[in-house]
Amino acid sequence: MTQTDQNQAKKTDNDKEVTALFVRSRPKSFIRAGITFNDAGFGVAVDALSKEQIKSIRDEKLLVVEERKMKLGELHIKPKPAEKGEG
Repeated sequence: MTQTDQNQAKKTDNDKEVTALFVRSRPKSFIRAGITFNDAGFGVAVDALSKEQIKSIRDEKLLVVEERKMKLGELHIKPKPAEKGEG
């Protein structure tokens, strides 16, 4: 695979959409579920989080949470890679 092919494949991967939480903190920064959030906000792939982390983030009043589709290239925390044999 040439460098051009690799760059194109990476660009294509970055354009894939996944379900994500866009999270921003009401204070300048705030830690929940092992993640430091900031007041600018960023995307976290839902597949990168456990059910407990999702609940903890959604239930926190100091975080503003919005579920949306986001491109992989826009995410701060990307999905976990698939295990060998999956998919």
